[in-house]
Amino acid sequence: MVGNNVLHLIDRDLLRDAYRLTRKQSAPGGDQVPAPQYAAPVEDNLRDRHERVRDKRSGAPPGERVWIEQEGGKKRPRGKACFEDTRVQRAGVRLLEAIFAPDVQAFAHGVRQGHRPQQALHALREQGRTLPINWIVDAEVRGGGDHVAWGLLRECIQQRGKEGGILRLIGKGRHAGVLEAGALTPPAKGTPQGGVATLPTKLQTCR
Repeated sequence: MVGNNVLHLIDRDLLRDAYRLTRKQSAPGGDQVPAPQYAAPVEDNLRDRHERVRDKRSGAPPGERVWIEQEGGKKRPRGKACFEDTRVQRAGVRLLEAIFAPDVQAFAHGVRQGHRPQQALHALREQGRTLPINWIVDAEVRGGGDHVAWGLLRECIQQRGKEGGILRLIGKGRHAGVLEAGALTPPAKGTPQGGVATLPTKLQTCR
């Protein structure tokens, strides 16, 4: 399936659905505006945001980077997007998930909508029980989002969407930069970890 003029599918209803699915308890991003501030005039905010997306006036504020403590004294970066931008990100994710769903294998539980880790464990258990398997390798991919190949991402999106509006929207987010300790850092590569728009690593499975 190849979609044309897919940007218009990010309408007010999709943005409203994205607002419903976005956690309201999340910490504010770089603009320090909490989610409850959008709750009262939500329809006015949705209308304004939709008009900006439709007229290609929608900008992308920089995300804020914080560091999460891990075992062994290590830290990993996590990106915090502004709540308003999170809605657009989630709307774009839902749109692209629907377009790329036929390309994702059924066993790819980590990137399929509605799939849970328990399903992956169940599939692994059943394969180990029914197939002649002697070894199971447990591996973890680290920093995958930090090394997203944007040229490949663009190529994958163009396989299913011929209109440049969605690419421009993604490009604005990619070039927004990262705020850390008050300093803005332009992105050299990859995508912030922990945000809504984790699709870059998913879309590369279309190859």
